[in-house]
Amino acid sequence: MENRKGKKYTMNEKLKIIDRSRYIKIIKNEKDLTENDIYVPIKKNGKIVYIVAEK
Repeated sequence: MENRKGKKYTMNEKLKIIDRSRYIKIIKNEKDLTENDIYVPIKKNGKIVYIVAEK
């Protein structure tokens, strides 16, 4: 799931990667994301959380 530097994914590509990922994690704080993470932000109970694909 390595993200090449500068590679931008469309939302459809991100959703496919997350769907095919064996594990996902939910991150509540944007500061905890790294530049190599492939994530999709969603709104839950009025707050934004990030679903991140794991290797």
